Amino acid sequence: MLYKETVAITADELAWINSMLADCGVKAREEDPRCLDCKWKDFQTLSKTAVFPDGVEMDIKLCPGCTPWTEAVLFWNGSECGCTDPGDEFLSDWVLDLDGNQYMVEVVLAGDN
Repeated sequence: MLYKETVAITADELAWINSMLADCGVKAREEDPRCLDCKWKDFQTLSKTAVFPDGVEMDIKLCPGCTPWTEAVLFWNGSECGCTDPGDEFLSDWVLDLDGNQYMVEVVLAGDN
């Protein structure tokens, strides 16, 4: 069965997310000394949660690091049961499978139809 939910973010949130996802130019990440002072490295994880009718939840996350990344994480009864590969987009469709079901979250800009 396909479960589908939508999560909306504001234009201000999207602008901040996109600025954090901007490539800082350091490809070696943590091994490069420039990462020690990286403004992208230590912010608190941003998470938006969708709850499906069967109780499964999916967090869409912007994770700190040099450079930050995005991911979706699926939860059932509070336990993680799947995640996507790291990405570089937040405004997207996120899909994960669990027990023969497919869970999809569409992240959209608030006010867009």
